[in-house]
Amino acid sequence: MTRLTPKILNLSDGERDQLQQLINRHNTPQQIALRAKIILMASEGQNHREIAWNLDMNRQMARLSRRGRGKGKKRVGLWATCSSLSPFSFNLFPSCLYITAIERAQNGERTISIDEMTGIQATERLEKDLPMRPGKVERREFEYIRHGTQTLIANIDVATGKIVEPTCGDFRTEVDFALHIRRTIQADPNAKKWDLIMD
Repeated sequence: MTRLTPKILNLSDGERDQLQQLINRHNTPQQIALRAKIILMASEGQNHREIAWNLDMNRQMARLSRRGRGKGKKRVGLWATCSSLSPFSFNLFPSCLYITAIERAQNGERTISIDEMTGIQATERLEKDLPMRPGKVERREFEYIRHGTQTLIANIDVATGKIVEPTCGDFRTEVDFALHIRRTIQADPNAKKWDLIMD
């Protein structure tokens, strides 16, 4: 049977160290740690089948994650940098962006993690809470009045932990999201580059 021989990934020592740190951390999300393992194994010359076998996973998943590391101007798999959108980059494997955010912020680069929550109920309690008394905890009224729902789009600056230009509205369309991104970028016209992390 012919052995699969995909192109070997060439990692720098720094990239290898960053991936190993992700794997060793107890608080790294499982999916990110798995991708880091796949990339390291691919850099050691293992093919898709070997990676899938060693990690007890689907070969297709190993192939996609292995292809997910790319450099330069060409968009490659799940790890993508689109130079045509410079100075903005879209990276679908954000682990290293999180790790290097502070260092890059010192060079004028902003790393923003974006998430949204839809259908947040805007409620008001029908009655006031009953205050705490000796031997009794504070009690909250269970009946409430609904005032519809709201949608929140929030940005967190990964380097500082601060919230940047949140958007709250009745709904979220593609146009609303595009306007949100525009407002975020306009908030810092001096930024040299923006890394926007979203799912």
